Amino acid sequence: MKICPQCGEKYADEALVCVVDQRLLVGMPWSAKTVKPAKVTCPQCGAADDFSYLPEAHSSFSLTAFLFGGLVAVFLRNAGRSRRVRCNRCQARFSISRILNKVSQVLFWFQVAPRVILLMVGVIIIIRSLFAH
Repeated sequence: MKICPQCGEKYADEALVCVVDQRLLVGMPWSAKTVKPAKVTCPQCGAADDFSYLPEAHSSFSLTAFLFGGLVAVFLRNAGRSRRVRCNRCQARFSISRILNKVSQVLFWFQVAPRVILLMVGVIIIIRSLFAH
């Protein structure tokens, strides 16, 4: 099965282009075939556990996270993302997140925040030294 990265429509494996927005189709992401978290309800129609994962619209590597925290920060940033899903009944799109997403976000900011603060203090010191005379 293939899916459109723009609108999320599903097509057979033989299809190459989405008929809705003319985008190239990609194979189903591995996460769409895994077990879904329990007790997720659609905010519009209230359907329980009846959704499919949407493909990620952006890359998983962040240069900013890498520069401020290394590979660990990139990993924690990716683990902290909520997943975009689409309800199979009403086609509504919404995000789901689990407790591990929130824990990863907290750990990410504990790793990155000290470096951001040090950078800001360094910039302030440089600016003050330039205008001190």
